[in-house]
Amino acid sequence: MSLSTDRARCGSIAARVIHVGFAGAAVNVELIGLDDQRPIDAELTTQAYRDLALKVEDRVFVRLRNTHSFEEDYAI
Repeated sequence: MSLSTDRARCGSIAARVIHVGFAGAAVNVELIGLDDQRPIDAELTTQAYRDLALKVEDRVFVRLRNTHSFEEDYAI
């Protein structure tokens, strides 16, 4: 997944940052899609997070790669 603050550089899914969490060398970013209100979870490197300077409520654009989707009743 790639995130950008510039729609032309990344893709067409608009989202809003709802939470930023730090986990060692990774930064977990929780997003909500603006069109369908679906949650999107992103994991960024610390450097990518610094480059984007993301804050809660920021609007970003998402380009998906290697996606996984689970149904709500999914069980292991």
